[in-house]
Amino acid sequence: MRPATRLVCGILAFTLAACSNSPNNAKQPPDLSAAALRQVDAVLQAAIAHQQLPGLSVAVASNGRLIFARGYGSRNVGKRYAASGHTVYNIASTTKQFTAAAIMRLAERGLLRVDDRLSRYFPEYRYANRVTLREMLEHASGIPDYLDLSNVPANATTKQITAAIAHLPPVFPPGSRFQYSNSNYVILGTIVERLTHQSLNDVFRRWFFGPLGMRDSASGVAPWSLASGAMGYAYKNGRFVAIPQAVYGYGDGAIDSSAMDLMTWDQALIEDRVVNARSLREMTTPPRAQGEPLPGGYGFGLQVGTLFGRRELEHGGDNEGFKNDNAVFPDERFSLALLSNGNQFFPDWLLIRLFTIFYPPTAQAQRVFDAGAPAEDMRVTTRALHILQRMQTGIAKKSEILAPEIRGELPGSPKQMATRAGAVGSLRKAVYRGMSYRAGNRIYEYFLFYPRAVVAYFFVLTKHDAIYAALPVRAD
Repeated sequence: MRPATRLVCGILAFTLAACSNSPNNAKQPPDLSAAALRQVDAVLQAAIAHQQLPGLSVAVASNGRLIFARGYGSRNVGKRYAASGHTVYNIASTTKQFTAAAIMRLAERGLLRVDDRLSRYFPEYRYANRVTLREMLEHASGIPDYLDLSNVPANATTKQITAAIAHLPPVFPPGSRFQYSNSNYVILGTIVERLTHQSLNDVFRRWFFGPLGMRDSASGVAPWSLASGAMGYAYKNGRFVAIPQAVYGYGDGAIDSSAMDLMTWDQALIEDRVVNARSLREMTTPPRAQGEPLPGGYGFGLQVGTLFGRRELEHGGDNEGFKNDNAVFPDERFSLALLSNGNQFFPDWLLIRLFTIFYPPTAQAQRVFDAGAPAEDMRVTTRALHILQRMQTGIAKKSEILAPEIRGELPGSPKQMATRAGAVGSLRKAVYRGMSYRAGNRIYEYFLFYPRAVVAYFFVLTKHDAIYAALPVRAD
């Protein structure tokens, strides 16, 4: 993966969990009627066409019972192999909750404490005495993300990755704010290996995949090498182009899994069969102070928030050719997973839309959702929407909306980008999703509702308030 490609993927990779502050809804069973399931199918059929996806696999479970599992399109376009609920995809950063769970297993055994200094387990990092394992688990360490470094090759080993960051100081005082960094979980995975004297892949297999019955899952291999594995694709010039996977990931993104297996994992997690109840509480409790107006918060390998007043644990993953989202609602014992082998897949809105079919929101919960995340900077929002309007009308130039290093990664004119995303006609509603940091930039995320499309819009500003990127993406 080229550095410029990493930057574009990085902008889209970490999206914010849904959050609302409305009171918890009274417990109710999900709508499992035939009409609801037909509606789910219609939404997914439309998505694979709108987002131009080669394949898509979706599973939904309630109270430990699978209620929907289906594949759409192809897991291998060239060989015309159909996707199914058992199709295996690289789940990329959804791996992080597995790594966090392994750390908590070690804590349960007394082999580490999450408030220990990193220097106790990984002294190679020059500033390890400033950072705790907890801060790494919560992405509050300040350790630079290796994916943002130009001197780290696409197929780098863990040794190459850790050597590249070994002497780089934290980009902010540890514990002072949230900033997603894959380096945290590469190092955490290395700590698991050191304390268990096993490879991380073996730990995943022996601790989780085998005991839980996750028969489709593997780690550290190309998914298409597996019996039910998918090939990753990009959509270019009207056709799907296979993407050889250059990054397999480590503690940050090594796992390959299926929608069905993620349902197994989700249910085991909330039933305290992955870690004990105390560890799960720690994993799913947002930090007391992250210093930023983010919706929800980041626990240990899990984004923690609420969706329409219902508690949600969620994480998505993004590797070239593979994207996914997985969410579990512990109070409802309800979970969903969406996985695709299309580079342009954007699952966040689809997950929300599917959830509303099974659990229609109350009017109050819908109003809170529509109000958006707290601390919205209306000056930024106004600027962002003005730029998108210029893109729609064909006035904006590519140099106006994209930094030089990423212009070549996004085909077409600004108007074509807006049209491709579905930003056509008058904007009906804009919902602010929150702000996060990436490579020193601020990423503002919105859902935009147009007459015929829902658009995810990422407006990225540098530390000097210059536009780094204005990226609309088809979301429905």
